[in-house]
Amino acid sequence: MLALLLLLLPKCNRFVGALWIVGPLAFSLALVSFIWAITGIGSHVPEGLFEILSAVPFGLGAVWLLSPFLKGRGRFVTFLGVLVTMELSSLLTCAVAQPRDQDPSLGYVLIGGAVLALLLSLAINLAGWSCRRRYNRGRLALWLILWIMAGWLTVFVVMSRIERPGPLLEMAKAFVIFCAVSFGLVLPFLLLSFANGYYLERLKKLLRLT
Repeated sequence: MLALLLLLLPKCNRFVGALWIVGPLAFSLALVSFIWAITGIGSHVPEGLFEILSAVPFGLGAVWLLSPFLKGRGRFVTFLGVLVTMELSSLLTCAVAQPRDQDPSLGYVLIGGAVLALLLSLAINLAGWSCRRRYNRGRLALWLILWIMAGWLTVFVVMSRIERPGPLLEMAKAFVIFCAVSFGLVLPFLLLSFANGYYLERLKKLLRLT
């Protein structure tokens, strides 16, 4: 949290409106806590998943705050800027939040955090590319959902090739849950941009929506 607050120090973030970033960050963290509080879920998911999901909102918050510095000359350069920001912020949060008595699982947490940050960075940038100069809020949200689904489908296919696939119904449930949670983490930040003209202009420039 302290590192994210430090991102408010650049001149472009020194105004009251920039503090709105606290809203989606708090909502995303509350969503993760709510999901984890569902009876029995903690015993059926890989160890360290809670830390991974809790770290992603900080990566998204960093992207939203640093977006004026992330836009490159091309979409690929912009994607790299978003990816590096997401990866560094999320992985740093994962490393700090991981309990010292669970160091053996730190590798899994860092890998999982990196994969999720990569998937969301791709989905956000590809959603912007899909809208191009035909931007509207519904179109952007729809494309974001579709690209998140495509990303997780790719991950599931790759994992099925590496390891023996589980029951089809169980995999389908897991796919739906992963897609819903991933979109749920990004949605509060997307709504912030829709509700706040300052962040909306930043998002449009970052994703070249106009």
